[in-house]
Amino acid sequence: MSIRAAVCGSLLAAVQSRPAGGTFTGQQLGRMLLWTAVIVMVFLVGTFAIHRFSRRYRAYLVRTPQRPTASDDVWKQHRLPESWDESESP
Repeated sequence: MSIRAAVCGSLLAAVQSRPAGGTFTGQQLGRMLLWTAVIVMVFLVGTFAIHRFSRRYRAYLVRTPQRPTASDDVWKQHRLPESWDESESP
């Protein structure tokens, strides 16, 4: 049995099992509308996130390389004191 036949058969069975000739109640329609809204919101948020990420990633890839930071003055700050002794350290 093909997938299409299985899906159509299950949908036909679901519609035929409903009371009143396959119509939906107000509660069922409200639940379907709620889930449809949730799915659409998830899709929109996901689309927005992917779009934003791709734009920022592209900007990151095409940016100009940064100049290296000068390290001369950094090493002056990290020298040991002249009177350094291990016995004096806490």
